[in-house]
Amino acid sequence: TNSTFPFEFSIMALRVLSIDTMEGDNISQHTKTTDDTAIDWEEATMRIAGSFATLHLDSVSPISSNIVSPFSDNSSQSQSSSIDHSNPGIDPIQPLQIQSPSDLELPGTDKDPEKNNNNGMSYWIYINFIFGSILLTSGSFFWIIDHHLTENDYYTLVTFAWFAGGASFHIATYSSYYAMINDVYIKENKPKRSFCCYNGKKTIAYWTAVIYLIGACLYRIPSFCSVLNIQFQRDTVEWYLYKQLPTIVGGICFAIGGTGEVLAYIYSRNTNANANPSKIGKIIAYLDGIGGYGFFIGSVGLYFDDEDITFWLSEIPYTIGSVLYLITSILGLCRLSSSKNGNIFDIFFACLYSFTLAIAVTGIAYAALCERYRDWMKGFIMAVILTIGVLFLGVLNDGNNPNQRELKYVVWFSRFFMTGYTLNLMVDTYHVSGMNCGSYGMQY
Repeated sequence: TNSTFPFEFSIMALRVLSIDTMEGDNISQHTKTTDDTAIDWEEATMRIAGSFATLHLDSVSPISSNIVSPFSDNSSQSQSSSIDHSNPGIDPIQPLQIQSPSDLELPGTDKDPEKNNNNGMSYWIYINFIFGSILLTSGSFFWIIDHHLTENDYYTLVTFAWFAGGASFHIATYSSYYAMINDVYIKENKPKRSFCCYNGKKTIAYWTAVIYLIGACLYRIPSFCSVLNIQFQRDTVEWYLYKQLPTIVGGICFAIGGTGEVLAYIYSRNTNANANPSKIGKIIAYLDGIGGYGFFIGSVGLYFDDEDITFWLSEIPYTIGSVLYLITSILGLCRLSSSKNGNIFDIFFACLYSFTLAIAVTGIAYAALCERYRDWMKGFIMAVILTIGVLFLGVLNDGNNPNQRELKYVVWFSRFFMTGYTLNLMVDTYHVSGMNCGSYGMQY
């Protein structure tokens, strides 16, 4: 194409000049003046430049005419209505006017980070939050009725549930921080960063993500000690250092993080006149704020040794906070699914798979404590791997892609299969639970 370009340019130049000459001759027949028959060289030059841009795009640029056409100047299309348009939407006689790169938006993309290449990251962040919130909510509920639980039941349904749910929260909070700083670096054309080494502008969203991450890290300390059954005598230095202090400071971080979410939402709404924040974003911000204060109150309530105070100031606030985090995680997944033309089934089954994953993890803990059926751990571990594999279909299943008809069959088959598999997994987990471990399978 490059070798023939000078010849094509010459032909187009002669074509434009001949058109001007013909127009000049027509004028001279009416006016009989030499000035009117003169060629307007400035106008001819502009037309040649417009033809040059058109030829260059047709021969070299991979951008289709449908993408370029919105940026062409159509203010004077009547000037060349009699000329053959070889490229629909672009007038070969009109100079092409391209807007700034920030205004150029290709089909299938969006300036919203949750609607472009960060969809996969956002999806797994919400899945981790949902999975963690399910375990934290169930752990808080069984904590309330702990007087009905055996020792193995309490360890699995409360201690281990809080440990696994908190670990999932830890992964999700770090992933949120990672996505946030890398989104900024991508916009600034800087290399990606992964840890706490962000040198850009420290916004409210940045500090909120950092504070949430610190709080999640602090909660790992007492949770890790509890799952390893490391006990501390009350009011000792170790008790304050490894249990009370990390719990209270972690609760403060969650409260500050929730407040930061609300402030970031209000700041974004008030400073950007063109912003149109969704109602879901507002609900998520305020519910996360309330949930953060629920965790803070719950951490303070753990200091007291009275059962009634612990119930009202610790168990209930933690349960409310966990439920609110579960609701906001599902709402966030709804917002992400809507950007991918998803539907209610996508959201429902993503939550179902998160529940399946929680059941499988609970089954692993129960099987590890049940000596008679300890080999069932292999089946529960395979259930975790299978569920994570099915969750990957949620990343591949994009409603914006029309070429995924075959994948739809796989998705729906997996949905029917996982529904029955989840029910079967619940039965198996119940059979190896603390109160049934010794009696299941025995013949009387």
